[in-house]
Amino acid sequence: MISKNLIEETHSYCKSLIKNSICSTYPFHNWKHTKEVVTNSKRIAEGENLSNDEKTTLIIASYFHDTGHIFGTFHHEKKSATLAEEFLKQYTVTEKFIDEVTETIYATALNTIPLNKLQMVIRDADLAHLGQKCFDKKNRNLRKEWAVNEGINYSEKEWLEANIVFLQSHRFFTNSANLQFNYQKQLNIKSLENKLKDI
Repeated sequence: MISKNLIEETHSYCKSLIKNSICSTYPFHNWKHTKEVVTNSKRIAEGENLSNDEKTTLIIASYFHDTGHIFGTFHHEKKSATLAEEFLKQYTVTEKFIDEVTETIYATALNTIPLNKLQMVIRDADLAHLGQKCFDKKNRNLRKEWAVNEGINYSEKEWLEANIVFLQSHRFFTNSANLQFNYQKQLNIKSLENKLKDI
């Protein structure tokens, strides 16, 4: 059984990392996003009946999943996993537990296929905004972040088309996420399609 203090200390450590770095200036990948992913992870975990130990792994991975952004976007999942491993090695936890946390973090990379329930849950939690009413605002923030930090600029038409393709090809992996977010995701797709028609 992992100590509750570990979750609290993970929260404090990741908050400090993100808020005292370049991430504090990011419109999307900031502390608010991390907190929302943790909240989404907890909500989905409840619906998927995860054990307490599984929830602990999931919550710690959720706090760490974007910390690698403090070094830049490129391969940030690998950097996030390394930060988590270094942090957890200071505590009395097993290598198996550390491996589970880092593998769960790796699953947030969009080009990976989740291999177990924990990986499915964190992936759904990370992209839950696709099926939430806040999607439009979050999406504008992501566009702004990419433009400023990556120099990636889209015309309005290109942005809408890219998002429609992405949302249509995306799927939630867990039943709980589908129940909670899929209906709104379809509404968000329709909204994007209507905006595209108006151009």
